[in-house]
Amino acid sequence: MKLLTLFGSPRTKGNTAALLNSFLEGVKGKEGVEVELINLNKKDIKPCQGCESCRKPPYLECIINDDIQDLHKKVIETDILVFATPVYWWNISAQLKLFIDRLYALAGEEGNYKCLHGKKIVILMTYQGSDPNSGAKLVVDAFKDIAEYLKMDIVGVLGVCSQVPVKENQDALNKAFKLGEQVIEQ
Repeated sequence: MKLLTLFGSPRTKGNTAALLNSFLEGVKGKEGVEVELINLNKKDIKPCQGCESCRKPPYLECIINDDIQDLHKKVIETDILVFATPVYWWNISAQLKLFIDRLYALAGEEGNYKCLHGKKIVILMTYQGSDPNSGAKLVVDAFKDIAEYLKMDIVGVLGVCSQVPVKENQDALNKAFKLGEQVIEQ
């Protein structure tokens, strides 16, 4: 089983990183699981130009020359996608948004994203507002729509208010760890 983690925060030692690290500790040691962590902030991902070139043969290819081609291969080969993001301005981070927009190129010849069908999704997010409706709910709703459209399954969601730093929030760290264990067992 392959698990691809897409880390969407610019802060490698911040709250989202702490939450993700605890999740990955829960995954670690599970037999037969291959984990890869991609720091999207370190990748060269340009915005989609809406040119529709990916909708023509040879399909599944974007004409923009950046890191997305390698990332698309990893997405196609993986079983579980873990999206880890801070919630900024009622939405996912810019780094993760660029990546998700570029999934458009994976529609394939039939335009049905068949290469993504059945993949599992985990959403990890941190946010400052104590009210989950301050943005986290909107992020989850957007991912639900994406998952439904792409015929993917959301198998785990964890949102944590980071008014207390996540690394000091043992309850949040425990939940992330357990989610990591559970996702692999599903």
